[in-house]
Amino acid sequence: MHSDQSTAALQNFISDFNLMDEYGVVSFTGTIHLLRDGHLKVFDNNVQIITSNHLDTVYIIFTENEEHLPEMFDPRSYNFSYAKREGLRITPVDESRKMIVSIYPRPA
Repeated sequence: MHSDQSTAALQNFISDFNLMDEYGVVSFTGTIHLLRDGHLKVFDNNVQIITSNHLDTVYIIFTENEEHLPEMFDPRSYNFSYAKREGLRITPVDESRKMIVSIYPRPA
C-alpha cells in the first residue's frame, strides 16, 4: 500500500530542507536516531531518497558495520511522518516491530 500521507510527509521534508539538487537527486548527510528495544543509537550517515509515482524509498548508507539495522524504508512497510522543519520520522507499519527512526539533515 502506497500511503498518500507518507508521500506527502516525505515530499514536505525534502522541500523544507531543500534536499533535492538540480538533477533531482536527494542525497545528504544526516544524523540518524534509531530507537529500538528501548536503546537509542545515533549515527551520522549518508541518506538517499528516491521518489517516484509508484514508490518512495529512503536509504540509509551506514558507514559503520551495523548488523541487523534496516537500510531501506518504503511506505509498504513503514509510515513516514514529518513536522515542519523537524526530522523525518519512520515507524514500521507492523506495530509489533518496536522501532523509530528519525532523520535530521545536517547543515551543508
